[in-house]
Amino acid sequence: MQPTPKFYFSLFIPLLIVLLGYQTAPAPIPDERLVIQLRWCKAYPAETGKNIEKGLAWALSFLGAELPKGSLPQVLRPTEDPAILEIHLEKAGFNATAQTALAEILDSLKRTPEYERFCSVDVGRFVVLTVHSPFHYYQITGLPRTLASFRSIHGMNEQSTRHFPVIRSSIAVGNRDITFQTGASPRDWAFIAAEGYGRMEYGNFTPTEYEVFDVMPNGQLRFGIYDQNGHWETGTPAYLGEAGKPGNCMWCHESSVQTLFSPTFDVPGQLTAQAFKDTVRLLNTTLKQFQRSRKSEVEFDSVYAHTQHELLYVTFMEPSAQRIAAEWGTTTGEVEYLLRHATTHRNTEFPWMGLLYRRRDVDALAPVRATPIPSNVRETADFEPDFFAKRANK
Repeated sequence: MQPTPKFYFSLFIPLLIVLLGYQTAPAPIPDERLVIQLRWCKAYPAETGKNIEKGLAWALSFLGAELPKGSLPQVLRPTEDPAILEIHLEKAGFNATAQTALAEILDSLKRTPEYERFCSVDVGRFVVLTVHSPFHYYQITGLPRTLASFRSIHGMNEQSTRHFPVIRSSIAVGNRDITFQTGASPRDWAFIAAEGYGRMEYGNFTPTEYEVFDVMPNGQLRFGIYDQNGHWETGTPAYLGEAGKPGNCMWCHESSVQTLFSPTFDVPGQLTAQAFKDTVRLLNTTLKQFQRSRKSEVEFDSVYAHTQHELLYVTFMEPSAQRIAAEWGTTTGEVEYLLRHATTHRNTEFPWMGLLYRRRDVDALAPVRATPIPSNVRETADFEPDFFAKRANK
């Protein structure tokens, strides 16, 4: 017996419902608290949008973003304006702590005169106010507030840690006492470098600053500085050495454990310089394998890829006339005239960028009042923004 038309119709209705369900399923609603528009102001002739995307990927990675392979197009989305990127941080693989902190920072940025005028924030200013503003960086990465807490979460005690005294340091003015703990996984590692007064060989070394790092789940190192009382510090004072701020640590370490830069003396009964260098070499092999296993958008094996992140903040802090003209919507000639009394310089790391200005001089004449930033990215500054303290005081 042949099926009746009614039978076919009864089969068609459920199928139609299923198909319509697939067609009308709503797209995931983005978390607007974690969405912001970033503005690219071209800094040098060879700079491309790909450079900006790669630099931002590294910046987000330094903040702890997992950025799984294939996620970048969902995180950095083009707009109708080729100079504007819409960044969706909820797609970047940040943990809950980081998302809460980032939402606070983005909310503060969206309330600035710059955002009200351009509906976007300069990509360089965004990087400086997240990665290179220590109070913000600490909140995003979840760095423990005290040195005692840092030691505690890693179970660091006299029995579990190793010591390496650096009598002649290329970083510290005096001695540098390195305490560290390792394990099978980089997630178990923790390093503390103490700097201060006195000499270890005379038994009167007194630490006053502690520079630390451990390894985040995405394979990047997390840096921090604590003062003599074990509380957050924005950077090691220059009179104690060249360690500077967390941004300086990132630049120097290049996502790896650093070995010795200069010869030092061995101390009887302590780890020798050769043993320390051998240990670091093995640790870096393990760390590189761990980073590769993350399958991230960040190219850990590309030696110079991180430079794109550095160029984002260098070209912002030390802008060319071309970049300033893009920021102000004018010509390079007009910029040079307006800044005729400002001194220019060449960046020693990137001399090919030509004559550059300093951000403080540029922001002082900007047509829109700028959000205050640190006066220095790598070294301690006389001002450090803290959106969280500002919000708490309201």
